[in-house]
Amino acid sequence: MREYKSFIKTVGGNEGTKCRYPTRLDTYGCGCSHNCRYCYARSLLEFRGLWRPGDPAVADIGKISRKLDGIQPGSVLRLGGMTDCFQPAEKRHRITLRVIEELNRRGISYLIVTKSALVADDDYLKIYDPVLRWMMDNIYIRTDPAGNIKPDKEKSTEKIDGAVATVMALDRAIRCGNDTSESVYDSRGLLFV
Repeated sequence: MREYKSFIKTVGGNEGTKCRYPTRLDTYGCGCSHNCRYCYARSLLEFRGLWRPGDPAVADIGKISRKLDGIQPGSVLRLGGMTDCFQPAEKRHRITLRVIEELNRRGISYLIVTKSALVADDDYLKIYDPVLRWMMDNIYIRTDPAGNIKPDKEKSTEKIDGAVATVMALDRAIRCGNDTSESVYDSRGLLFV
């Protein structure tokens, strides 16, 4: 098992200015078995000969814990900013689970970026927010032919509104970043038909 040493980074440039949460913590690196064609990390590391999708490097939980000593409670970290923190290697190593437990203990918030169903595994669900956890447990995910995933309300078992709102809020935060300009609703209000 290779050790992933660049597990935490506060980014600048385009990524840093467009994302409201510029500090990312990656539990795995230099490979992801999802091996998505559109992946930024894949294109960057493949070019350098460092991408090994079948053998991702694994971060050391002790070193992560020591780095977290410098993060203020209430801060927000992105988990899986470069490679999926819930990729299949997580089933074996469970580093992401231990990191989430450590973040919870320290009062550090986190956003999870993943395309894996492992995020909804019982061991993880019991450490998330209880109401959101219940809604995430109800959700049915549909994948379109292009590989995009989205919640399917018709096939979901019960309420999923909070989960859908979370996905939409994350989309806006990721796409709009630090744009704090005025909303159209501030000047004209809501329109009713």
